[in-house]
Amino acid sequence: MEVLQKDTVFEGVQLSKTQGEHGRGEILKVAGLVCGVVFNHSDEKTLYVAGDTVWNNDVKQEIETHKPEIIVVNAGDNQFLEGGSLVMGKDDVYEVYKAAPNAKLLPAIWKLSIIGHYQEKN
Repeated sequence: MEVLQKDTVFEGVQLSKTQGEHGRGEILKVAGLVCGVVFNHSDEKTLYVAGDTVWNNDVKQEIETHKPEIIVVNAGDNQFLEGGSLVMGKDDVYEVYKAAPNAKLLPAIWKLSIIGHYQEKN
C-alpha cells in the first residue's frame, strides 16, 4: 500500500493529488477539505477526477495547472438537509465547462438516498 502524495508515480502513471472543498460556508466547516486526482501518462490523455468537491478556486487552479483533456466531476448536487451542496450542481458543472471548454466533461451523478445523508434535489 502506498499513500497518495501531492505527486506519486504508479506503474508509469503520474498521479497528482488535487485540492477540493466538500461544500461551502458553514457546511464546509463540518464536511471539510477533499482531494481529487489527475492521471497523466505520455501515451494517454490527461484525466482529472475532481472528487467530492464543489466548484471553487482550487478546482479552477487544478484545471489551469494540469490542462486535463478529460474531467470527471461528481455532479449530483448532493446535500444534507441543511447547509447546501456537498458536490457540484449544474451551475458548478457549467463553471468547469467554461474553465476547460475543450475537455471532455463527464458528470457523474450518484443517487445515494439509501444512505440518507443528503436531500435529493430534482
